[in-house]
Amino acid sequence: MIKTLTKKIIALTFIAALPFSHAFSQYTLQSSNLPGAGVTWGNQLIADPNIQPGTGGSGVIWDFNIYNVTVNTLNDEYRAPLTSGVDATFPTANIKAASYFGWTDYYYINAAKTELQYLGFQNSSDEVRISNTQKLMTVPFTYGNSITNVTLSGTGYLGSNLTGTISIVADGYGTLKVGGSTYNNVTRVKYDYDMVEDYGGGSTNNVHVVKYAWYRSGKNAPQMQISTLEVSGINGSSSQKYATVNYLVTGVDDINKPSLNFSAYPNPVKDQVSVMINLDRTSDITLKLMDITGKIRFSETTKQNAGDHLLKFDVSDLPKGIYVLSAIAGTINRQQRIIIAE
Repeated sequence: MIKTLTKKIIALTFIAALPFSHAFSQYTLQSSNLPGAGVTWGNQLIADPNIQPGTGGSGVIWDFNIYNVTVNTLNDEYRAPLTSGVDATFPTANIKAASYFGWTDYYYINAAKTELQYLGFQNSSDEVRISNTQKLMTVPFTYGNSITNVTLSGTGYLGSNLTGTISIVADGYGTLKVGGSTYNNVTRVKYDYDMVEDYGGGSTNNVHVVKYAWYRSGKNAPQMQISTLEVSGINGSSSQKYATVNYLVTGVDDINKPSLNFSAYPNPVKDQVSVMINLDRTSDITLKLMDITGKIRFSETTKQNAGDHLLKFDVSDLPKGIYVLSAIAGTINRQQRIIIAE
């Protein structure tokens, strides 16, 4: 009797485990998950700085429903580089994007859209130009796959010698819960950029970026990302962290919309922000500064003609911290992270 009952329990346990296991099928990343020039990923912020990515592994449930997804947006805008200015110093790049961290990242993606390479970044206070191949993704890519690149070579800020490593691993799959929604069959990828700028004589600057990205089928963007930046060394020390949830993927800007490019400096800033704006036609321009909770701290609209314009506004009375600066022309909204520091 006991043996029979034991067999039934084992059989029922095995049967019950079958659908449970199926619910955690892993997703294999495809070309459709990679960025392309002219595509914007619309993301909303989770402002809680205590959010953690959780563990990896098989059949994981990542439950972030306890965190509030704010209305504050943070977009990834992928564009074709120009043939002049800073863009021209990354001659092999065919995609660039404004980073959460206040710099512009440069990439190369092959014609078959099966391999994405990282070429470095640039802003007013730092720069990295990579001279050897550093792969960020080769598709198909699924749980257990990894990419370990050769040691970095190239130049950093002020011609410093660049070393370090970039490694990628699909470290988990399972179910993602965020913003009140549940996404099954999600694969998580961990990106680790550990870059060192060596100025000689023992002087270095360390730039360490770690990003966790959750991907699912049919979504041309990570459904969620948690990204951290740690900088330490001769250029000072800073720490940034962003958690974002994707809500929208849009294509190339419509021809009837104004072309808008802008950059803000210095960043970090103490007193006054200078905003350089370029328009291809006359348009109303709205500059809007929001804190990380979504509260508008500054907003001003002016009419500007086609061409380059330098606009300035004072931030000396605002609390120290991280802000989102938006430049809006019609339905085009460009954004950049601004750090107000001491």
